[in-house]
Amino acid sequence: MELNIKRNISLAYINELNTRVDESDTKIKIRLPKNIKNASFGVIPSFIQFFATAIRKEKCSHLILPFSTKEELAKYIEVEYVYPFTVLAWNLKIIDDSEYNLKDRLTSISQNYFSRLEFLKVKTLRSLPLYSFDHDISKRGLSRYFYDNNYKLIYLDQLEFNLYPIFKKLSLAHNVQDSRNTLAPILESLTEIIYELFKNTHEHGRSKVKGGFYFPNVRNVTLRTIRRKRSAYLEDTELPESVKEYFKNNLPLTEKSDFIMLEISVLDSGPGLVCRVSNTENLSNYSLDEELSLTKECLLKHKTSSNAYLAKIKGEGLDKVMQLLDKKGFLRIRTGRLDLFRNFISDPYLATKDFSRIVLKDYFNNDNNFIEHPQVSGTLHTFYYPIGSP
Repeated sequence: MELNIKRNISLAYINELNTRVDESDTKIKIRLPKNIKNASFGVIPSFIQFFATAIRKEKCSHLILPFSTKEELAKYIEVEYVYPFTVLAWNLKIIDDSEYNLKDRLTSISQNYFSRLEFLKVKTLRSLPLYSFDHDISKRGLSRYFYDNNYKLIYLDQLEFNLYPIFKKLSLAHNVQDSRNTLAPILESLTEIIYELFKNTHEHGRSKVKGGFYFPNVRNVTLRTIRRKRSAYLEDTELPESVKEYFKNNLPLTEKSDFIMLEISVLDSGPGLVCRVSNTENLSNYSLDEELSLTKECLLKHKTSSNAYLAKIKGEGLDKVMQLLDKKGFLRIRTGRLDLFRNFISDPYLATKDFSRIVLKDYFNNDNNFIEHPQVSGTLHTFYYPIGSP
């Protein structure tokens, strides 16, 4: 079976792809398009999550690329989803339309791209992905923005120092100057959100629930800036009502009445929130209500899958993220069989030890009628954060 990916990739289309992979009785050859149309909120990280899931479920046999020569591949690998697809598929067959094996050509190309990406030598306009591949540490492995030379996770203050040039470069792409009213006041909070989410991938997204490490495995942070009029968000047919309601709020505006948003995604292809906390790889024995309850429990302060004696010093992360997004952010969580969101303006943070009081709604339905999707690998957090927030 061959799965030809369309140029117009949306979250709804990715759900279709997940369903087709789940329902296939044979392994699939996945053919990538030459390029895609402008991707909406969280689409590219969700697309990567789809491919990581297909590989984890052993449903993919070939990755087919639309280019063959070294020159073409060197340009193509800079398309945001191509590099992670290539590294994840390295143990599969990576071919062109003539079934020519492209791995020899891609080896140096992918290593060179990772190096340029890490030192901001790629053309960065509005989006920059930072990848960590746990199975390929020596060549295209752990990002220097998050790890030191000994492959140890860096500390929060070091991360703020590391990320500042990225935020500045992304902001300048929209003529946003670093001043008292823009980037500087929110850098500390943004860094802490990213740190807590990425630390969660480091602690829970690398290993299987029964022990041992995943191979292959990706963890990713994608930072993106968007500058649009309110009307552009409200008229965007790719955005569900849950997102549009967020943009109806009194968010900070520029002198030209634009919203400037940071869209940040943190992805891992590990077991996922509920699989980790319930110690199972398959969620089919849980009802959707049970899965939702367990997901909410994962967001509680001091709720952790670590050993009990660590519980009081761990388990702060996801609760802390919600505190930092309070009254300003929008968060989408795609994990297990659920696609969830919280608008922290209409549903502010509430300190609680009762998981039933944690507000999470269905991303597409914008209410408490939850859709059951095919189970995906890992967890994807994508959030909006307005530049100019107090």
